[in-house]
Amino acid sequence: MDRPPGTLDLTTKSCDLETSTQSFEYKKMKAIYHVLSDTCLTVAPSGRKLTFQPCTGLDTQIWLWTANPKFIPPEKER
Repeated sequence: MDRPPGTLDLTTKSCDLETSTQSFEYKKMKAIYHVLSDTCLTVAPSGRKLTFQPCTGLDTQIWLWTANPKFIPPEKER
């Protein structure tokens, strides 16, 4: 995932650990938070598009995340 500068849109892109536009956190309020822009991944009213909007805690910003037990954080890769 990526949020290019100057846009509210979500794009797909190969992972680049050096790119701050790809820095996300999963918050306790069940939101996918974009660190650089201080916004949350949001379903557009049409339900057909994902954008980034100010974090409000609305249902359109709630995401269920299940941890992957096979995930290896980048700092532990060899």
